[in-house]
Amino acid sequence: MQLKSILELLKSFQGLIASLGAIVPGYTFFTNNCPPLFAHISIITSALAVAVIISVSQSQRQLSSRKSISILILAFLIVIGYMIFLDFSTIEIDDTQRWQIGFGTMDFGLTPVGQKMIAGDQCPGSNYEDILMCAGFMRENIELIWKRDMVYLAGTTLIILFTLSSLLWTYGWVHLAKIQLTKTQSNDQ
Repeated sequence: MQLKSILELLKSFQGLIASLGAIVPGYTFFTNNCPPLFAHISIITSALAVAVIISVSQSQRQLSSRKSISILILAFLIVIGYMIFLDFSTIEIDDTQRWQIGFGTMDFGLTPVGQKMIAGDQCPGSNYEDILMCAGFMRENIELIWKRDMVYLAGTTLIILFTLSSLLWTYGWVHLAKIQLTKTQSNDQ
């Protein structure tokens, strides 16, 4: 019944590729580049990806190959945007962890202390790490430099981009697999 159609979808060659297309990025990219504000979002996103696979395989709605590929391209563009925004709104510490900051060195996201540091009055550097180093390079000092609401807004934006890209990636691959399975089944009859 329902489980049978899911198994048929995953048995097809395209189903295998779709599964790998959803799992490999979800395991490697999406676990290594989680938003620092909520690093465990990858667990929730993985569960949602499984729900997307089941939902799409059970759905009567059929997208065209062109629309599925468009969804994959959109997911890829969101991933690129996510990576750019991740570098812009976080500080990487010793290649082992990231700390969420606000919107880089833009004035609207900085506290008055942070604005003075950027202006060069208190700190010789102008990049994020130098500025945080002047403040003592402790996570608690992030709120000394960046406004708290801007830190959370940047973090929430990362979480949304992260989740959206993962789910669109899964949705696009599963739809392509479903299209191929439908073609294979119609050719067999």
